[in-house]
Amino acid sequence: MLAQGEAGKVAQDVAVVIVVIPARYGSTRYPGKPLKMIAAWSMVHRVWCLAKAAPGVTSVYVATDDDRIASHVRGFGGEAIMTPPECNDGTERVFRATEALARPPAIVVNLQGAGQHGADPTLGDRRDDWGDAE
Repeated sequence: MLAQGEAGKVAQDVAVVIVVIPARYGSTRYPGKPLKMIAAWSMVHRVWCLAKAAPGVTSVYVATDDDRIASHVRGFGGEAIMTPPECNDGTERVFRATEALARPPAIVVNLQGAGQHGADPTLGDRRDDWGDAE
């Protein structure tokens, strides 16, 4: 679980590559989608596990504005960062989550999109295409 550090920042290990999964409960098309079960696992848990399995990933966070999602993520051992409900989209939610980290990561992967819950985590192992992170 993440602890609040100095000036309200979320404490973290030194992260070279982090994945942030934006998860919103209040979708108009599919309310509660992150908590929907897919073969006995919630969608957000399934995506989190795939992100954790990706080569080179140091940390995985779920960015959410919903206590139900945050509680669920913490329940399976994930790390949730609360973001403002007024975020306009997933990308803004990811940005706001990274602002809560004690130190900025070298690389942030914004993991979102329909149908990605079953993707092979090794498909994203293209760090040679990520450029110079320094």
